[in-house]
Amino acid sequence: MTGSGGAAGGDASQGGKGGGASGGSGGMLPAGSGGHAGPIGGAGGSASGGSASGGGGSAGSGGSAGSGGSAGAGGSAGAGGGGAARSLTKPVMMNDVSVLFPIGTAADYSSGHLRADAMGARGVLFPSAVAEKLPITGSAASAGIGGPTLAPHANLRVVGVRLDPCFAELHVSLTTTCKNQIRLVFQELHASGDGVAAYDSGIHALYSITREELLAIANEIVRLREAAGGQGGKGPLAPHKLMQTQGLMGSFSMALQKLILQYAGEQNLVRATALTESNAGFNWSFTGVDVADGGRTTTSIAIATLPATGTMKATSEIFFRGFATSTDPVGSFTPMPTGPDDFTILADAKSASTLSAPEKAKLATALAHVDNPTITTPDTVDCARCHTATPLGQNVARDRLMVLETSDADAFKPDGHWVTAEEMATTDFRFGSAENGGVPAVNVHAFSYANGIPAINQRTVNETAAVVAFLNDSFLARP
Repeated sequence: MTGSGGAAGGDASQGGKGGGASGGSGGMLPAGSGGHAGPIGGAGGSASGGSASGGGGSAGSGGSAGSGGSAGAGGSAGAGGGGAARSLTKPVMMNDVSVLFPIGTAADYSSGHLRADAMGARGVLFPSAVAEKLPITGSAASAGIGGPTLAPHANLRVVGVRLDPCFAELHVSLTTTCKNQIRLVFQELHASGDGVAAYDSGIHALYSITREELLAIANEIVRLREAAGGQGGKGPLAPHKLMQTQGLMGSFSMALQKLILQYAGEQNLVRATALTESNAGFNWSFTGVDVADGGRTTTSIAIATLPATGTMKATSEIFFRGFATSTDPVGSFTPMPTGPDDFTILADAKSASTLSAPEKAKLATALAHVDNPTITTPDTVDCARCHTATPLGQNVARDRLMVLETSDADAFKPDGHWVTAEEMATTDFRFGSAENGGVPAVNVHAFSYANGIPAINQRTVNETAAVVAFLNDSFLARP
């Protein structure tokens, strides 16, 4: 259903997953991730497959927890009875199914975020063997003089978590054979003055879970949010308000991290993609691998719409912003994507300004298609276009050419009931300049952090709105 949420949150990849189930909306789920990335019940009863486990949680007869389930030490044994959730107990909202952790403060960021090497119910959260296949920019110097600095596996932290009930499906129904996923976005963070910043890179990890598990996770997130006062559910997407209020060491963040660790780990990791800055910040590269055997086997992913070289399919892609010192890019895509929905000329703002009115209208359609999860999927569009549609669409198409993606007939629109138009805003993707030093020259992140700035692009917003409507329309329990 959704695109890919991307290495740095958004759509830097393609892939699917599926996994195990934990009881209803009770019990704590451990925590485990970008675009195009936790166990329940820790110390208290989590019901899996109808039986209760954990210190104290009793399951009643036949795996039914009675009226609401009796609580163990720190969790409940299921919501209203069943071990595996088959419905939503309450509606989900935008920030329930796409959760961006705050970047944290200089005092808590290192210990407050979930580590990639954390152990959970399904093994290590993100195995180092996979991280080695996807080297991204970070703090550690590589071998050799003048080599890149890379993010050590031990320094990767979870900054985002997303739920997807039907990966890469355009038109979802209850009869569709779907790939249910929990996705995590990892970045390396570092202290920056009085605050915290992220390196201009990220990894998006996709974990396979079952539909029942996905519903159990969604129910638990809503329960945790409401137990803490309810704030932070409605959109627009942003760093979660509850965690901003409570801090990364607060009850909501800690419970969400435990929840992730129950459902995500090396045993059900099926795909990982990466975006990383290179060439002194003038390039961003995109790549990914399919994963099997707990990370022991990886296979490079062929990126959609990129031309092959002989019999070799393209498995990496680069977006180059150009060496111009102004905020207008003079860049390119390598390899150049093929097929329809071509807005790549927007990488060269000056050339784009010479287009005719009909040609400019085609740009609006191309942007609308790439951002619309009911028209394109990670199997039909390349990584770089998914990650650049928002920055190029806003800064060049909208602000220089007066071309609006939202004016196109094919632009994604929320259902209007579960998600309103007011909830569909992205974060600020303005180009950086000498006067705006904290902002990257071009921000290609989709659901993560660009320096110290939260970055949530239009594709991620649209995918999230589609997930909310599908889950509530299909699985919300009726009185």
